[in-house]
This record gives sequence, C-alpha cells and structure tokens, in this order.
Amino acid sequence: MIDLQKIPMSRVRLAYELTPHEADALVQALCPDAVFPLELWHRAYERFWKDYAQAAAMRYKAKCVILPDVALTPGKRFFTDLCGFDVMDFFKKLSRCIDSKVLKIGLEYVLSETFSTVDTIYSEERDFLFTTLRKLEQRGPEYDIFAIENIDDEVLFLPNSSYHFISRIFFDTMLVDRAAAILKLHDFPLRHEVKGLTHAVVDSILNTPQQKIPNVSIEATPPAQQTAEVRPLEPQEQDAVFVPRSAWAGKTKEAIRDAMRGEGLADEYIVHILLHKRGLRLTKRAIGELLGEPHKSDSAYDKQGKELVEKAMCVNVLDTPET
Repeated sequence: MIDLQKIPMSRVRLAYELTPHEADALVQALCPDAVFPLELWHRAYERFWKDYAQAAAMRYKAKCVILPDVALTPGKRFFTDLCGFDVMDFFKKLSRCIDSKVLKIGLEYVLSETFSTVDTIYSEERDFLFTTLRKLEQRGPEYDIFAIENIDDEVLFLPNSSYHFISRIFFDTMLVDRAAAILKLHDFPLRHEVKGLTHAVVDSILNTPQQKIPNVSIEATPPAQQTAEVRPLEPQEQDAVFVPRSAWAGKTKEAIRDAMRGEGLADEYIVHILLHKRGLRLTKRAIGELLGEPHKSDSAYDKQGKELVEKAMCVNVLDTPET
C-alpha cells in the first residue's frame, strides 16, 4: 500500500482534470524533494522481480537487470518522457530473463496502485505481450522453427513496440507528495474526489494556518496530522513519531541513522524514514549492514533487514512544521 502522504500522478490528474502540460508543470514545480519517480517500480522489483532477476544473472553469468538510476537535481528540468523510456527498456530486459507470470504479477501491482480500474489500461497491449511471451517460453531454448515437426507452428516475434505502453503509463505511476501537490494546485478546483484526494483532505491542508502565507514553497509541507483529522485515526497514527524534514531531507543514510539514533528512535522508524521519506533504494542486506552490528554474515544482515522492513511498514513517521 502506498504511503498516505504520497499519491500517484494518475489520481492528481483525474482529481483536478489537469492537461498534460499542467501535469508536467506540477511535477517540475515539485522536483526534486516532492517527486518519487520510481518508487512504485522499485517496490514491484523488490517484492516480485529481484530474486528471479538475480537468479537469472547467476545462471547465465550476466549482469543483473536493475532499475535505472534517476537523480533529480534542483533547478534542472526532469525529463519524464526520457525516464519513461528508460523504465520501458528496463521492463523489456527483465522480460527476457524472468518468467512472464512473475513479470505480469509485478506489473499488475504497479497498475493497481496507480489506477482505480486496471482492466481498461492498455488491456490489448498487455494481453498481446504476455500471451506472446508465454508462447515463446513454452518452446524452450532448443526449439527449432525450421525443424520438420514444427513446420505448421505459428511464427512468433515480439517487436519493440510491444513494450511502448510502459513508457506511456510511466508518468501516471510517479508518486508525488500529496500535501505539496495540493498547495501548488491551490488555484485549481478539485473536480473529482479520488482515493487520497477528497474535498475534506484538500480543505484541511489549504486551511491550515501555516499554509496561508503567499507564495508558499513546497518545503512548507503541512503536518500530516492535519490531514488525519478528516478520517478515523488508525492505531499506528495514534503512536506516530514526528520528525522535521530538515532531519532527513538531502542527507545520507549514515547521517540519518546517526541523527535519529541520537534522538532515541528505534531502528524500524529509521528504516521508515530512509525508505518512505528520503526515498532511498536500499536492499534488505544494505539495511542490515547499516543498522546491525559489524562483521555479521550476509544471511544475518538479510534476515535483520527483512525484519526491519516489515516492522517499518507498521509504524508512522509524520512531518513536524519547521519553525
């Protein structure tokens, strides 16, 4: 499930009926700290694809397929279309080394977190892609189409255009900071209520005293507890930890760890900040190495990292207003 403080661009576009130009202008205005281009794709990779990709790399003695590295720089334009092509290329390479069923499950996760109705999103293109991939897999590596016993078989090929829909959906899959987006769109009427963007949520953020300052910047993100007032509090919100953005924004994982431990925060809260606030792409082993004792085995770090990631999903860290 997506962090309640982040929302896919698909919902923002629908809620405000933004044109492509307006939606791109919003993303540029929110860069770099309030845009998370690959977060959904990273979650799909970690949960569904990574183990299979690593196994394929070991089996074929090849480089493991990983997501592209996207660095957002203050003051520089973020070319979302080029990033979309990079994600498409990543997906195409991934389809050549992991089972199509696993590939499909991960993509459906991304789509389900992005769109309210998945069945209508490039359904024909997806059906052609995965049907063809499955047929190619069933033939196996030793298949010879010119063999006499295969003379009546269908000729199968998969053009590069079969993957184009990935680049077309990419923009909508990007996550943005919900409160920052609402502030930037304060002159736009909310035309449709969608999950995470209701009139109550928007009014709560826009009417917060801290937000009545002219030309408010993205950094002045309202405290998340203001939004929480419009719906019943969940148990983890009642026990939320409040941390200022300045404590983690733009800092290294080591600096965040040291600062948070200095404040007495438990490791699962530190992991939550690293993954869901700072948006770092860390493996479970890297988390274990960062927060565990030195000179442990890789399996020990993997186990510790896995446990901390699971615990981090059950805690909540909210932004406190900067003074």
